[in-house]
Amino acid sequence: MKVAIVGGGIIGVSTAYYLTLEGHDVTVIEATEIAAAASGKAGGFLARDWCRGPLDALAKLSFGLHASLAEEHGNPWEYRPLTAISGVHVPEHDTYTDKEVTWLDGLTQEAEIIGTPDNTAQVTPALFVRGLMQRAEERGATVLKGFAAGVQIEDGAAVGVQLRGGEVVPADRVVLCMGPWSQRATEWAGLEAMPKVDGFKHHSIVMHPSEPDAITAHAVFTSVVFKSKMENPEIYPRPDGSVYMCGVSDPHAPLPEFASEVKVSDPDRVRTTIHGVASNLSSRLKAAPITTVQACFLPSGPDSLPIIGELPTVRNLFMSSGHTCWGILTAPASGLVMAQLISGKKPSVPIDAFSPARFTQS
Repeated sequence: MKVAIVGGGIIGVSTAYYLTLEGHDVTVIEATEIAAAASGKAGGFLARDWCRGPLDALAKLSFGLHASLAEEHGNPWEYRPLTAISGVHVPEHDTYTDKEVTWLDGLTQEAEIIGTPDNTAQVTPALFVRGLMQRAEERGATVLKGFAAGVQIEDGAAVGVQLRGGEVVPADRVVLCMGPWSQRATEWAGLEAMPKVDGFKHHSIVMHPSEPDAITAHAVFTSVVFKSKMENPEIYPRPDGSVYMCGVSDPHAPLPEFASEVKVSDPDRVRTTIHGVASNLSSRLKAAPITTVQACFLPSGPDSLPIIGELPTVRNLFMSSGHTCWGILTAPASGLVMAQLISGKKPSVPIDAFSPARFTQS
């Protein structure tokens, strides 16, 4: 079966990977490059038990898949279990050095362990997406650089993807994995009733401490008063010695046409705020050079749950999007269940709660 996937982020790539395991002929259509958007700029934190409701089973399945994928493929994307902690910094309060995480010497109260290597881990997202796409290509998948401009529909069924310029990529099944750019598809003929996915802009920086071995494998979730405002940055040391840190959202920023056009809203403010918070928490991070300042848009559907399944208005047209900040975590399981749906198999976990049909039911 020929399957065309629109979108080369982690959801599209995971879907392609598992479809190739089912023996399908897969083409991933990507306007810029693989992992160009949030999938290449995310923190890569994984938590087995942090999701609630219908997302819980998907997250648990996916957490296990991350470990098995790393083992199977030699772990080129730096998967590792780690400990997660939470901490607080309040100005003009006494600080101390955490006895377990000595590079955090700016906390004003004892850190709390909120995740252990049994249930929290990390990957480096860009490496994960590109590595998984490479494995899919080794099994016959193709990446086609092109701008999707519509879905070819005949007799109420999707039969291909229209590219800007007029070319059509024929397909027996089409899967839209467009993240926040899914909203563009609601303008395509025949897809006006497709669920709307919004994008919310977030920023991050990458630092390179001079003594990376001193930065232990601890994901840090913090509450910090900085310039009279409460900030809640997240810090993820990585195996390559770098430290990723996110903060500063811009929820009303407009989504550009291409992922390559996403720019940092206010580079000076982002750099000053995120690194300023880091400096309050850790003298080692205060001295660390900043090598990257970046932005991305996280996709979210109307009810903040993923949208996974066949669209009720067009046969053979599927959608997988709206995974919010848990996209890296839930991507393997999302790709697996989509491949199972397309192959006529029962999904490994219940996904009725994620069906696109929930937005058309009265």
